[in-house]
This record gives sequence, structure tokens and C-alpha cells, in this order.
Amino acid sequence: MKRILLFGLALILFSCSQDEKDIQSTLLETKTIDPAIGYSSPYYADASGYMDMGVLPNGYINYKLINATDLYFTFTPYFGYGGFDFDPNITDILWPNSPSNSSNLKIFDPSSIYYSPNLITNGKKFGNFIPAEAITLNPNQQKTYTSYSAVPFQVPGYPNTNAFNFNYTGSIVRNVERDIIGKMGKLFFIKFDVKNKTTPVSSSTVKMNFPHNLLQNGLPTPWVNVGYIDSYFGERLVYHKESREICITIERKSQYKDTHHFSHNGRNYEVGIQTNATDVIVYLKQIP
Repeated sequence: MKRILLFGLALILFSCSQDEKDIQSTLLETKTIDPAIGYSSPYYADASGYMDMGVLPNGYINYKLINATDLYFTFTPYFGYGGFDFDPNITDILWPNSPSNSSNLKIFDPSSIYYSPNLITNGKKFGNFIPAEAITLNPNQQKTYTSYSAVPFQVPGYPNTNAFNFNYTGSIVRNVERDIIGKMGKLFFIKFDVKNKTTPVSSSTVKMNFPHNLLQNGLPTPWVNVGYIDSYFGERLVYHKESREICITIERKSQYKDTHHFSHNGRNYEVGIQTNATDVIVYLKQIP
């Protein structure tokens, strides 16, 4: 019975018919493009409360994974809930629409098929992350995952390797967490290793790009504090009031930022994450 219920949830989360799209309000379907702070992203939460894709009306997102060097680039991507959806105008089966009712969320209930222990690490709904399988890009290799859902993922038994894999050997990610992130998630950071063949060169963590030091002078409109910190970095979470995309802030004291620089054999390199209206780009490149 549990397998049937989980399969049913996967079908619900995968399905988003055009008819449903046509009758939904488009007021919330606004990409996070804020020239005032220099931030552009393909993520936004649509009128159903799901994270949607970057280009309307077609709706797709490209995850571009690029190694533009002669080194080996391995990284583990981490995903979490992407949109602030405590909104009285949105009804969803997974949780009541009030942060004060968080203890009643079905993702917190071990007896529920929606129980998501890895997505509630900090005791709250937002600011928690699950890892997909590590990806290795050989020298001068790149991959593109084009998706019509927020986070493309592989499903065991289906031949789709142009997507993130949460069902790898040793994974602690539950299928229900994978399915939820597929519709409601976004990439937040990567942990990476760079090697020259088998020789370690550099390793660190890089966040999703976001304007630096945004909190020091007060958040500009329409950005709003979520109200607490994330479970990994201990950084403040903010969200865009129109698109409702959640972002991790990057401040002067932040240990990790959205780029990481290192040198090897007299050359300088950069690892980073960048976004625009259609793409999320994870890259390793040589810099001057």
C-alpha cells in the first residue's frame, strides 16, 4: 500500500496539465529579476504554490554544468525548498498555510507518506537541503539538463540520465523528498573537488549566486526576511515577495560565497554558480 501511495504522490508532483495552468491566476508567476540589486533567476513560485520554470509561456530551465579547464571537476549539488509558500491564497495538501502551524505539517509526521526528515533538519520547513549524486566533469566537458519542472531528477527504471540522481547507492534521500524537490525545489549550493588527474588541487563549498552584503543597510523592496537561518551555513534566508523565491544571503562575514578562487601550476581558477532568466550555471573556469 505504501508503494502505491508514494507512486501516487510522484504522479501528482510530476503532473501539471496545461488545463490547470490555463485556469490558474498568473499574478504570482513572476521571475525573480531585480535589476535594482543585480539579481536574475529562472525560479519563481506559480499560482499553485509550486516552483515554476524560467521562461513563460513555455516554462523550462537549463542546468548548465561546465568544466572549461584541463582539470577534473567533481561536485555534489544540494537542493531545498525554493519558494516561500505560506500564503493564505494557496491551498496545498502538505502543510497548513501558516508558519505558526509548522508542527502540524505532514512532512514532520513520521506516520505520513509525506514525512521528510532530511527537509526538516532545523525543525522548520525552509533552509534544509538534500544532496543529489556527485557529478564529475572531465577536462573541457559540459552537460546541460533541460527541464520542464523545477529540478529534473532520475527515476529508477526510466532511461533519463540528463537529470540529477537522488537514488544513488548510500543515499539517505527519501523518494517523497526527491519528488517534492522536483516540483518545489531549487539548487542552493555545491560541495566540490578539483583534481589534476588523481592529485587533489582544491575543494570547498560554493553557494548559489546572490548580491553580497544585502542585509547591512536593510533589505530593499520587495525582499523579505524568512525569519530564521538555514541549517547548513547559519545564514539568513530571504525571499522575493513577488516571485517568492528563497535565497541564502552572502555577507562580509560569510565563510562561503558564490565563487571560490584557487591557483595551480601558475594558473588561476574560479568555481562558481551563476543564474539568469533561463539558466542555472555551475562552472569551473580559468581566470586571469
